[in-house]
Amino acid sequence: MTKTDGTPENEPAWLRRLRRSAFAVVLLAAGALLGQITNLADGLGKLYDRYIREPEAFTVADRSAKAIFSDQLAQRAWRRLFWANNFRGRVETVAPLADIDASWKAYIEADADWNANLMSAIVGLSRHYDEKRSWRLEGEVQTLFSKLDDELAALRNSEVVKALREGRKPNEQESANTKIISKRVKEASENVNVELYKLVRCIVPPKGKSESKPYENLCL
Repeated sequence: MTKTDGTPENEPAWLRRLRRSAFAVVLLAAGALLGQITNLADGLGKLYDRYIREPEAFTVADRSAKAIFSDQLAQRAWRRLFWANNFRGRVETVAPLADIDASWKAYIEADADWNANLMSAIVGLSRHYDEKRSWRLEGEVQTLFSKLDDELAALRNSEVVKALREGRKPNEQESANTKIISKRVKEASENVNVELYKLVRCIVPPKGKSESKPYENLCL
């Protein structure tokens, strides 16, 4: 006579336990195999990303670790540029000294945030993208940022700012001399922007809306 589960009614208990044990072993083996296949697929995916896939622009459209890293790096970089340009504009237009100092303070904070996370950015670019992009950040981008810092420091000590600290309006000569420094700051800022653009999007920034030609991938 047979039970409803298909096993003979008089089957010994030890045999039933053996059948159940064998079934459990099969399930465990299948689970382990599935885990190994998943790990292998993940490893192959990383190898493909690093050595085969065409270099890409930053990934920021999803919430993966790669996208979060890319988003944070881009935000820190352009926050620093924003406050650099904001400070330059306020000095050149002879804004109230309190506004100039507020912009400078914001730039220093953005600068500190960038540098505090610089090594993580260098390592992250190597991990999520490639060594070439990591080297570009550590080399060209940092060199241009340093140049921008030097020009901003000169603007901070310009004749316009000194006049405002003395409680008087800058004269024409002081304003003209300061505008020369401001022009250098603008040029340094634009150079950083171009290099960051190449780092993030792999292309040179478009010069105008009329440009429709395909861009060269600078990350290859």
